[in-house]
Amino acid sequence: LLTVRWTLTFIIGTIWSVFSCQAINPPFVIKHLGDGQSIVQIENQKKFLLLPVEEAAPEAKLYMIADNDVVRNMNVRLAINKVDYFVPVDLSGFDNKSLSFNFQLIPDTAICWDEMKLSNEFDTSNRESFRPLYHFTPQYGWMNDPNGMVYKDGVYHLFYQYNPYGSMWGNMHWGHATSTDLVNWEHQPIAIAPDALGTIFSGSCVVDKDNTAGFGAGAIIAFYTSASDRQVQSMAYSLDNGKTFKKYARNPILTSTQRDFRDPKVFWHDATDKWIMILAVGQEMQNTKWMDWGKDHYATVTWSNAPEGRHIALAWMSNWQYANNVPTTQYRSGNSVPRDLSLYTSAGETYLKSSPSRELLKLRGKEEKKHSFKVDRTYNMDKLLSDNTGTYEIEMTIKNRNAEVIGFQLFNSKGEEVDIYYNLVEKKFAMDRSKSGVVSFSSDFPVLTLAPIEGNSEMTLRLFVDKSSLEAFGDDGRFAMTNLVFPSEPYNRISFYAKGGSYAVSSFKVYKLK
Repeated sequence: LLTVRWTLTFIIGTIWSVFSCQAINPPFVIKHLGDGQSIVQIENQKKFLLLPVEEAAPEAKLYMIADNDVVRNMNVRLAINKVDYFVPVDLSGFDNKSLSFNFQLIPDTAICWDEMKLSNEFDTSNRESFRPLYHFTPQYGWMNDPNGMVYKDGVYHLFYQYNPYGSMWGNMHWGHATSTDLVNWEHQPIAIAPDALGTIFSGSCVVDKDNTAGFGAGAIIAFYTSASDRQVQSMAYSLDNGKTFKKYARNPILTSTQRDFRDPKVFWHDATDKWIMILAVGQEMQNTKWMDWGKDHYATVTWSNAPEGRHIALAWMSNWQYANNVPTTQYRSGNSVPRDLSLYTSAGETYLKSSPSRELLKLRGKEEKKHSFKVDRTYNMDKLLSDNTGTYEIEMTIKNRNAEVIGFQLFNSKGEEVDIYYNLVEKKFAMDRSKSGVVSFSSDFPVLTLAPIEGNSEMTLRLFVDKSSLEAFGDDGRFAMTNLVFPSEPYNRISFYAKGGSYAVSSFKVYKLK
C-alpha cells in the first residue's frame, strides 16, 4: 500500500511538473482584489499590452506602474461582454523595470481578462470602408482639434487632440504627423502626453528664430492647455525640429479663476516687438461671419511660420453632436483638406475667402471632361468615372439663363444621394445629406445646410469627394461647405435639374484623386 501511494505521488508530481513546464514564464499574472480592482503583473514583457475595448462599456481606470511608481494613467472602456477592437499600451522604454497595472472599476467577470494579450506587433492596416483616402486620419484611436501646427525647414508639423486608448473622446494627448507637401502624411510618435497637471488640450506652436525664450535659436515652442479640475496654460519646447518635446519645469505658465480657460494661440507682434497670446475664455464669442457653412468644419487652425507668407488652415472634420457615434471603430475623425485663407470685400463688408490649397492639384489623376450642356428640366450622367473608388474632384462652371434653382444630385445604385443646389431667389447654396447613406446613428446628422451667395450669372464650383466627406468651394472660395457622408457605395451618377428656367454647364471636369 505504501509503495502504491508513493507511485501515485510520483505520477501526480510528474503530471504537475509537465503542466508547470508549460506554464513557465506566463506573459502576465492577474490578481483580483475585489470591489472591481485588479493587479496585472507583466512577467514576460513585450512591446505592447493589447487591451480589448467595448465601446458600450463604462470607462475603467488604469494605472501603469514601473518599479512601484505610477508612470502613466488612462481611462479605457475595457470589454465586459464583447470585444469591439483592441488598443495598444506601449511598454517600450521600461525593459529593466518591474511593470504592473492597477485596474479599477472593472468586474472580475469581465471578458477583458481572457482577451488581453502581450504582443510585439499591433496591426494598423486599414479595416474601415469609410476611411478617407486624401484627408488625414490617425492610424487608430480618436482625433479631434488640430493643434500646434507649425512649419520649419521644409516640413509641415500637424499636432492634434488624440486618444490612443479608444475611438471615443478621452485621454487627450498631442498626436503628431509630418508632411512636406500638405498631401502625404507620415505618422510620428506621440508628442506630448498627460502629466500631473492634467490631460493635454489644444494649443499652438511657434518657431523661436531669435532665441527670445532662451531655449535655443530655432526652438519649436508649444503652448497648450493642461486640463484637470481647472484649466491652466503650459509650455514645452523641442530642440530637434519637433521630434521630441521637453516640458517646461515651472509649468503652468498662466492661470485664471475662469473654469473655461484654454486654447492658447501665440504669434509674434512686430509693432510691439513681443509675443502675443490669445485665449478662449468662457463659452461664448462674438457666431458673425462663417468661414465654412457645413456641419463638419470645426476648430480651424493655421500653420505658424508658413512659407511665402501664406495663411494655410486645417480643421477637424466632424461635429460634437455625433462625433463619438459615426460609423467607424478603428479610428474616428479626419481633417479637412488644407485651405489658403485671404480676404475679399463685398458690398462694403470684408469677408474671409477659403480656397483649396494649390498642393491639392497634385492629387489629380487623368481628367475626364464632359461637353457643355443645357439644363432646362433635367440632364443625367450615368457614370462619373469608369473606376470610381469614391475619391474624386468635380470642377464645373455654370452660366445661368433664367433659372430660379440650379441643382444636381450625386447618387449611387442603392438610391443614396446628396442634393446640392443654388437657390437664386433666396441667394443661398444648399446641401442636403438626409438620404446620403448611413444616417441613423444620430438624429442630428440627416440635415440640410445653407450658405449665403451673391447670386452672379456665372458660378464656379469645386467639389472634393472622399470616402466619407463632401467639401464644396464656390467662386474660388467665397463660400465653403463641408459635410460628412457615409454612402454604402460611391456616388457615381449625377443628375442635373432646373426650376423656374434654364442654365448651361459650360465646363464640367472630373478628376480621380490619387
